Amino acid sequence: MVSSQTPDAHFSPLHDFYPDSIGQPFAPPESLKQTESPESFQLGAHNSASVGFPVQPGQVVGNRYKILSLVACGGMGTVYKVEQVYLGKVLALKVLNTRCVSDLTVRRFQHEARAAFGIDHPNLISVHDFGLLDEKMPFLVMDYVSGQSLSERIRAHGMLTVAEAVPVFLRICFGLGYAHDQGVIHRDIKPSNIMLVDNISSSEEGSIKIVDFGIAKFTQLEKSDIQALTRTGEVFGSPLYMSPEQCTGSPVDLRSDIYSLGCVFFEALTGTTPFVGANALTTMMQHMGEKAPSLKEASMGKDFSPLIEQIIARMLAKNVNDRYQSLAHVARDLAHLERTLADPYLLANSVFVEDKPPKAPPAVSEFKCSRGGFCLAMVCLIVASAALSSWLTSLMASKPEAAPEAKAAAGYSQKLFYPEVPIKRIEEVKRFVQSIEPKKLKNSVSLNALLKSIDEQEKTHKLKLKFIDIDDSALEAIIRTRGVKVLDLLGCTVDNGILIELCQLRNLVHLTISYSNLDDGGAAGIAKCANLSDLIVSWTNITDKAIPYFTAMKSLRRLEIGGIALTPLSIRFLAGKQELEKLVMRGATGLGDESFAPIVDSRLRFIDVESVDVGDRAAFYFSQMRELRSISIVSTRITAAGIEQLLTNKKLVAIMYSPTESLKESDVQLLAKKYPRCRFANTLQKGAKTICF
Repeated sequence: MVSSQTPDAHFSPLHDFYPDSIGQPFAPPESLKQTESPESFQLGAHNSASVGFPVQPGQVVGNRYKILSLVACGGMGTVYKVEQVYLGKVLALKVLNTRCVSDLTVRRFQHEARAAFGIDHPNLISVHDFGLLDEKMPFLVMDYVSGQSLSERIRAHGMLTVAEAVPVFLRICFGLGYAHDQGVIHRDIKPSNIMLVDNISSSEEGSIKIVDFGIAKFTQLEKSDIQALTRTGEVFGSPLYMSPEQCTGSPVDLRSDIYSLGCVFFEALTGTTPFVGANALTTMMQHMGEKAPSLKEASMGKDFSPLIEQIIARMLAKNVNDRYQSLAHVARDLAHLERTLADPYLLANSVFVEDKPPKAPPAVSEFKCSRGGFCLAMVCLIVASAALSSWLTSLMASKPEAAPEAKAAAGYSQKLFYPEVPIKRIEEVKRFVQSIEPKKLKNSVSLNALLKSIDEQEKTHKLKLKFIDIDDSALEAIIRTRGVKVLDLLGCTVDNGILIELCQLRNLVHLTISYSNLDDGGAAGIAKCANLSDLIVSWTNITDKAIPYFTAMKSLRRLEIGGIALTPLSIRFLAGKQELEKLVMRGATGLGDESFAPIVDSRLRFIDVESVDVGDRAAFYFSQMRELRSISIVSTRITAAGIEQLLTNKKLVAIMYSPTESLKESDVQLLAKKYPRCRFANTLQKGAKTICF
């Protein structure tokens, strides 16, 4: 479980005023701290009073675990390095100290075993065995990890750079997010519970291990089960890293872990936690009532990019509804940040676009207007409508505006916006990040290497050129492959002004250019590709102004525009394109239920509105679609009643969904029995796939 160099709990000058965890004080005597060799400890002589389980190096306990050395001893337990004698595998054995044994502590120890045993992930510690030694001493057997904790890393080498920290915290997001997906909340995230494994790069699987699920919470447990382990109002955690709701003893969910991880991230980058009071109580009060300083303020003026400041600030929001709602969100934004680190222009000019709920309109009783004021308002409304109509007309008639020379030289838009996309599955973000990592040489790929790659792929009629710069020379090499049918430019930096040259690829039918700096001008160029039937442009810099260009493409059948800020007018354009069969707008913003009224006129066979802010009224419009065969309503406000409305469409045979506050799994199961002709797929379940017809 822990390093041969790592005590059970870790201290730096910052932590000297606090117990390691509330409810788990740490005060090991000097004689019980780690030792380098098996011969240097004899627990029977040193701590039989406190541990009550004397063992010697070479002794076999539990009939199968040979003691090799003492690793660490804390207030609650002792950890040994052991060997499983039948398998020859080195593991870590954690034993609960006798003086801590009570019915409650044994149940919590068992709870830790259950929490860790039920989750299997490369970034989480694995539990292999649990039971009683000599029928009286609770024990856990876990992975033995050779490395150091994050707290030791900070203490020994100082704060991490952003470039060093991002890969580490991405892995933490993957592991902890997976635990959240399995219904486990850690509740004690801190640097000493994050292990950095020796001899593995921080960008590789298994390089980070999250340990100590001793006070974890199961979200699926009945309330009575939780109360049996944690009394009402009881406070658990480490004060320097506790969320405001933890400090008050209120119920917590996964967003509490996100706050704690934000505190750890803050400390890794600045060398200090966001709040450090004179004692634990004042620190907890600061968590509850004071605004966290910026990274720049905490580091005495050190400059940080707007992206990382924005990520940390959102993780540390006091109100749980203002925080990231899942670690998939955090991982996604960290992945975007990682892409910018190698490029000073992007790093300085990138921001995230956050969804903010519209302000509530004033109550009718507050609205007062004289007759003269009413007339004036109507005149203004007429003038504004005329101006809007004129603008739309000029938009459709005009050609894309030429980019300034400075933009063309850089190949970027003036600002690179990363839209807020409320996805919830950590594995989806993980796959994206993993697809990035092998391409770390972005911006340094030589033309010769590119030409070689193109030559190797040309015979398949498919080109995958991910995460490179597409300049004039690169585009010219692509165009020379006249027979290419599928072109994948995922994550590439493109010169939007020259994308029109792709129209020379007469056989091109599929184009992916997501996660790039594609803008409206580039979209206008792509629209000239006469035979393009599949277009994927999600999470780019295009706006709703690009939609008319896409709908003018005669051969286009399938379009993916996820993460784009759209308008009701965009839906009207898309609905009017009768050739369009598949539309994916996952995470699109700016839309509501009534925005989809025009969709009834479309001939779409599949539509994906995952994480779009729509409810049952939109479901009514979807039910009126003449050719609809399947739909994804994952993470929407659509209820069971809305699904039943959808099923009035006799052609609908597949619905992708995820349980939400407004849609219970039990309700969906009842609908599945009532409508056997329709296939329901819970996308949060392993193996679930998008169903298209």
